[in-house]
Amino acid sequence: MDEKGLLELWNTKRTQVINAQKAPNFMLIGIFVLAAFGKFDMASDATKYLVLGVAAATGILEIISQYATIREAEALLVDLNRIEKPSGPVITTLGN
Repeated sequence: MDEKGLLELWNTKRTQVINAQKAPNFMLIGIFVLAAFGKFDMASDATKYLVLGVAAATGILEIISQYATIREAEALLVDLNRIEKPSGPVITTLGN
């Protein structure tokens, strides 16, 4: 694959990751807004635990998504370093 193809692939994959993060972000925003307005003050303990579990799971899934993005970026750097005549400077190390 050439440089342009690799960069287009990266842009496509990154866009997919960004779009996948919208729903969890809205979920967390909604939970924090409801908490800020005191909507959980009179809620049962089961409801509070459910909301806490949903917030934790959402946060964990967002972290996993970010980790996947980092792995994809590292793979892209490896592939870009293999290009014989890049159009610009390419990072030659991954910081390891």
